Amino acid sequence: MFQPLTRRPRAPHVFVPLLVVALTFAACSKKSEPAKAGAKAGATGAAGKAKAAAKGAAEAVKGAAGTAKQAAAAAVRKVTPAPKDVSLATEAGVVAWLTIKSLSSAFDAVETIAGKMGAVPPNASLREAAYRDLTKILSQNGVTGHEWLDKSKPLHVAFQDDDKQKPQSGLVILLPVTDNKKALAAFVTAKKGADAKGHAALLVVGPNTAFVDFVPGYLVLTSAETRFKKVEGFCKRLAKLTPPALAYVGVSVKEVAKTRKAELDMLLTQLDKMNKRNAGMAASSDYYNKMLKEWLTDLERFEVVLNATGDNVEVGWRLHAKPGTRIARQMLAGKGRDASRLAGTLPGNSYVAFVGDMDPSAAVEQLEDSVRVLKEAFKLDDATIKTLADDVRSTAKLQDGT
Repeated sequence: MFQPLTRRPRAPHVFVPLLVVALTFAACSKKSEPAKAGAKAGATGAAGKAKAAAKGAAEAVKGAAGTAKQAAAAAVRKVTPAPKDVSLATEAGVVAWLTIKSLSSAFDAVETIAGKMGAVPPNASLREAAYRDLTKILSQNGVTGHEWLDKSKPLHVAFQDDDKQKPQSGLVILLPVTDNKKALAAFVTAKKGADAKGHAALLVVGPNTAFVDFVPGYLVLTSAETRFKKVEGFCKRLAKLTPPALAYVGVSVKEVAKTRKAELDMLLTQLDKMNKRNAGMAASSDYYNKMLKEWLTDLERFEVVLNATGDNVEVGWRLHAKPGTRIARQMLAGKGRDASRLAGTLPGNSYVAFVGDMDPSAAVEQLEDSVRVLKEAFKLDDATIKTLADDVRSTAKLQDGT
């Protein structure tokens, strides 16, 4: 997460106890002069009272500072609920998908941030300029206007990786529509009916062909004649998805491991060869080799979420692993923690600043492999390695992960 846009205000000072001290001394200095016989006693009594008041005020300041410090620490350590996991059943070969909350939300965020950074001239509208360009581009491709687009609903893009010869044919675009008939009518140059080869419409743009179909609430664009039938079920599920952020990207590691198995096997083979060539770094190379294999085998999904407001741009990621695996245990150790609550602690005069929130015990899951790498690289003896490992475990227990 980073906060590049505004300067954070300074924390308020504790004025009340200091004011008490000032008033106490002022009151002592303005008292009427007592009789000579009791002057010494009166002065001594006033001084004693002032001293006691000052001591009490100092203790109050100390107590207030301590309370403020404890409250700040508690606020930082407090674990706020993280956004709910995205529930989306994938389809064979569908390796990635992108969701944007809505066109309106995207333009709101872009215009707000651009305005804060002074990147937009006064009274200029990025939204209006973008819509003018969109109207022109659509017109050049045989589509009239953009009023049929529902700008308040999410947009979705998916990619099915099952054609190595024409990978671009796996792209699937879901556009929210206000009305199916109005949307179809906007494709004025498209072939329809029997000429559409079983689709709602067929749009020819130069050497390319776009196939138009519908799922509830959405117009689906594909570039391969049989693509829609392969992903129709997934499109219907994706159309029901409520984005967890302004922008959300999901990658199915499980499907990537299947569709790109040959490439990944080649990569792992190259890593094995590097192990043999670099005998001195064998432990380190083997560690990363093992980690990569483990992630490809045990990780199911990788997700990225992005939010943007007038004060912050927040980027987060999520990992989903197979239940019972070491990665799953590591992820569960930090589940429910959300670093977005720490945005206010970032320095406001930084262009980019990062903050994280995790359970340090999650890192202990991979401690043995890390220690083995260090032992090999620095030629450490068993006693030193044991001491180091014990120190790391002890340190992890003392941290809150911020």
